[in-house]
Amino acid sequence: MIYVILGQTASGKSSLAYRLAREFNLPLIGGDAFQIYKELCVGTDKPKKEDLIQIKYHLIDEISVKTPINVKEYQLKVRKLFDCYNSINQDVIFTGGTFLYIKAALYPYSFQEEEISSEIKREIEKLSNDEAWDLLLKLDRESTLNISKENRRRVNRALEMAYSSKKKSERKQDMSKPLYPCKIYAIDIDREEGNNKINQRVDYMFDHGLIEEIEYLKKNFDTSTSPFQAIGYKEFFTDEDKSLEEIKEEIKADTRRYAKRQRTFLRHQFPSIKYMKKEDIYLEISSLIHK
Repeated sequence: MIYVILGQTASGKSSLAYRLAREFNLPLIGGDAFQIYKELCVGTDKPKKEDLIQIKYHLIDEISVKTPINVKEYQLKVRKLFDCYNSINQDVIFTGGTFLYIKAALYPYSFQEEEISSEIKREIEKLSNDEAWDLLLKLDRESTLNISKENRRRVNRALEMAYSSKKKSERKQDMSKPLYPCKIYAIDIDREEGNNKINQRVDYMFDHGLIEEIEYLKKNFDTSTSPFQAIGYKEFFTDEDKSLEEIKEEIKADTRRYAKRQRTFLRHQFPSIKYMKKEDIYLEISSLIHK
């Protein structure tokens, strides 16, 4: 069984996952797009080495920012782990804050490989937002039911699909059932409490090495690549001249907005999720493991 522990950022899902993994000797698999990088530590709130003592863990502190990973590559890695542990009937703890990665791992989430000519892409990019939307209405009206007109990236992608072998609306995937035996939990936390914990976490990061980490990364890596788009890093790597206090407040605001998006994603993308208090999740998983 895969025990999936989710929740907005700063809800306490990581500490709960580590506790269960330690107490019941279960492998822990990370579901975070940025904690997977060895060089990103303080800004990702990555668990310290001492927190992971005696835990067999995967996809945490595993690859370098020099070789960025995308969701498809992550999916392949995590499913190999699932298949391996499932074959020996080994329970697993799965947790992290990148819910798209987690959903892609658990559900029949597939990636389309059709190549669109660069000429077509350029022509699509030349269109105004209104022109792109009107064209999509003509080519694949059904797909517009699930896309915002203002989300130009998704509108462009739907147009590219419409010019390929299949329209976006014809590529429906059955996402109602996970591919693996799993139980999915979300920590039930009050929004105000969650925001307070976010603010406290950011303050802690600034007081415990974030500035030094940023300086090291600036000196040693190309910070224009995708790993450095994580909240807690990207705010430093802009051309704007801001004080550290302004950057700190920006990180807090960005993280609170991200937590809101996480809450929305959980409500709409995980149909079988169970919302419970942190300790109740611990008790339920403990009882299931003991059966």
